[in-house]
Amino acid sequence: MNRVIEIEREFDALIPFIDGKKVCDLVGLSPSFDNADYIFESDKIVMELKCLEENKLVDKNIQQKLYSLLGRWKKEGHNINLTHDGWKATVRDLPPELSKQILKIYAKPIRKRIVKANKQIKETKKALSCLDYQGVLLLANDGNLAIDPEHVYSILNYVLGQNYSGINAVIFFTVNQLGRASFTNVDTAIWANLNRDGFTPINDSFFNKLSNGWMLHLEQVLDTMIPMFQLSEEEDFKKIVNANTDLA
Repeated sequence: MNRVIEIEREFDALIPFIDGKKVCDLVGLSPSFDNADYIFESDKIVMELKCLEENKLVDKNIQQKLYSLLGRWKKEGHNINLTHDGWKATVRDLPPELSKQILKIYAKPIRKRIVKANKQIKETKKALSCLDYQGVLLLANDGNLAIDPEHVYSILNYVLGQNYSGINAVIFFTVNQLGRASFTNVDTAIWANLNRDGFTPINDSFFNKLSNGWMLHLEQVLDTMIPMFQLSEEEDFKKIVNANTDLA
């Protein structure tokens, strides 16, 4: 796919066709609160879109943290080498206590967006008097090559825990940064609906409406169909890497 999709612009164009509204159309461009992006009144959902755009694969600060981590592990008697492409680390096969240390290094950009989205969703629900609505974080990886889908899944679980009560579910997806599965040579977009344990789940009908609408919209914009791999379980995430990196 040669054309670069401007994700926010295209979602703005899609939302009215799937029974949603842009919150700024209701509250103006300069409201007195931090607003979320979209509201679906018939589904009782407030949704915020966030994109990961900075490529941490070339982040020298992360490189230095990984060097320090390896040195500390050796001093502690752990004979472990990080598998990496450049400085893309993996948590695969690491003991839990060590994998958490890796996740902590790569979690910052995702944590930042979770904190902001949680605040925006809560403030929008309060301002629009819809406190009974559910909150969805729509998270796109649009350029951070340092984290494969498997890492995103692990980081989301690590950061969210039972915190950030404004977010009932996370939808993780890609479009410009395609993925590649170990069982196929076809590059594909990724979409994953992730309800949170312990929170009221988002109805499958909403998930389907959003994902189907998005793919149909992309077909119209690109004048072609791109395949989409739907991830539903942790094992699915382990089968996919970013398309321009080597499979483990």
